[in-house]
Amino acid sequence: SHNPPGWYQQTLPVNDNINDIFFLDSLNGWAVTDYQGGSADTSYIIRTTNGGNNWEINYKTFVQFNTIQFVDSAIGYACGIGAGPELFKSTNGGVNWEILNVLTFTWKSDLTFVNKDTGWVTSTDPFDGGLFKTTNGGVTWQRQLDETYKPEVVFFLNKDTGWVSSNVSTDRLFRTTNGGLNWSMQYGFNNINDIVFLDGSNGYVSSGINYRTTNGGFNWIPSETNVGGIKLSFGSDSVGWGGVNFNKISKTTNKGISWYYQSSPIFDNTSVSASDNLKAWAG
Repeated sequence: SHNPPGWYQQTLPVNDNINDIFFLDSLNGWAVTDYQGGSADTSYIIRTTNGGNNWEINYKTFVQFNTIQFVDSAIGYACGIGAGPELFKSTNGGVNWEILNVLTFTWKSDLTFVNKDTGWVTSTDPFDGGLFKTTNGGVTWQRQLDETYKPEVVFFLNKDTGWVSSNVSTDRLFRTTNGGLNWSMQYGFNNINDIVFLDGSNGYVSSGINYRTTNGGFNWIPSETNVGGIKLSFGSDSVGWGGVNFNKISKTTNKGISWYYQSSPIFDNTSVSASDNLKAWAG
């Protein structure tokens, strides 16, 4: 079947808002949904193996999913906010999910894994929250930042270098180069929605508008076109998309120097995931 030009709508098995999308390549992707209608109803993990032409339900539970990520075709993690378990792992491509019940706090904002064993999860819970690290695939966790930092968005490039947003008054960006043992503050933003780094130098933060750095986060340059995004995803070192509302999706083709809007058939496109320069999904 020939795909239409531009952005076109795909059919989902559930009528829920998408909170996060992750594509491993041009065919294999996963998405997590919000509560139905904003109330504490069922949320879903859905999966495609043909680029989104068909989606199937993999898992449903009473949690408000925030984030999903796969490190390879088999192993993936998902987290969210809920009264019960809120951290999940799959070892078979999302067909089955196990509950990682080792962290008892309930607010899980974000996670990032650099391989099947090593990853971080953030919690803004005012009592038990913080930034937590695992090196054994989620069996045990150690806290690296406590709840006073209110860590929210986290991104690790590799096992040593990562960034986390601290949602205290205005959002502050912290960086580590030793796997999270020590953190130094780099910059203060009004609000940090997403952090993406392509390498140790080139990175992006969405904060109302999109900002870029070419020196590892020490200096930040706002987009020349005053265009933003919520979630950010890059298909290459020069081409990326930003999730936006109002039937729009933002795109850059020059490493984030400038962004422009593309039109979308759906209103809410805040989550976005690109597999390459040409293919991306938003919802």
